[in-house]
Amino acid sequence: MKLGLSQMKFSVKYKPLLNRCVRCTLRIWWPNIISNKDLWKVTGQEDINLEIRKRKSRWIGHTLRKEDGEIPKAALLWNPQGNRKRGRPRNSWRRSIIKEAGRSWNELRFLAANGQK
Repeated sequence: MKLGLSQMKFSVKYKPLLNRCVRCTLRIWWPNIISNKDLWKVTGQEDINLEIRKRKSRWIGHTLRKEDGEIPKAALLWNPQGNRKRGRPRNSWRRSIIKEAGRSWNELRFLAANGQK
């Protein structure tokens, strides 16, 4: 599973915090050693990275099925024109989705229009 840069930053920063909070909620203290995978099996939760990917793809499908004049769809499909600043181009949210999905933007639009994953 490939992670986008923003997703990796989230995972590195907040996953330990999330694990610690779940351990406190379940009252698992230091003498009781349990791996993080076992911790997530006990809670019945999925990995946070997988949950983020699911929600992103759901939101894209929802937005691409909206009417043409709606602001979220226009913002998602917007293609800025003109010259950019020097240096490496900034990674847009749309580009990160394309990279994570491993498909072209037109393929993603087609799948969203048909309601497929």
